[in-house]
Amino acid sequence: MTIEMKSRKASDVVILDLPGRLSAFERTLWLRINEFINNGERHFVLNLSDIDYLDAGGLGQLVSVWTLVRSSGGWVTLLHPRKRVRSLLELTKLDTIFEIFDQEIQAVSRGHTKPMCPLRAVGSNCILQTGNAPRSRLVQVGSHQQTGKSTCEAALKQFRKANQSCR
Repeated sequence: MTIEMKSRKASDVVILDLPGRLSAFERTLWLRINEFINNGERHFVLNLSDIDYLDAGGLGQLVSVWTLVRSSGGWVTLLHPRKRVRSLLELTKLDTIFEIFDQEIQAVSRGHTKPMCPLRAVGSNCILQTGNAPRSRLVQVGSHQQTGKSTCEAALKQFRKANQSCR
């Protein structure tokens, strides 16, 4: 059985929205991540909010993905697992190797080792980061809908020009 998953990008991070079930018989996730890695992607967020079934094989898939991504020099985080899935992650101690977030903005901004711009676009939001990554606070200062995409992009461009260490 092949699971249908949607992918999208936010900054340099690929977000995969996983549906329904993740089990031993499913290799689509690993294959899809491997495809992204072969295309140069290194940072991933797995959105588990729609996963309603996860067995030991599914947990194994997550570990395989984590190993694949880490061996390529990247990172992977988990986003918004349901209560049952989170309990399984805690019971198996996988919550000690995966960073788990409830908000997409936090999951996307995790793990940047290079200096980051305190002001940047994440999805359709303009974000101000205070403190140092990855333990920083993120504050949404607007969205493209509120400020207009060009306003956010102009602020980012101006800030990056003034701060050469920003990517």
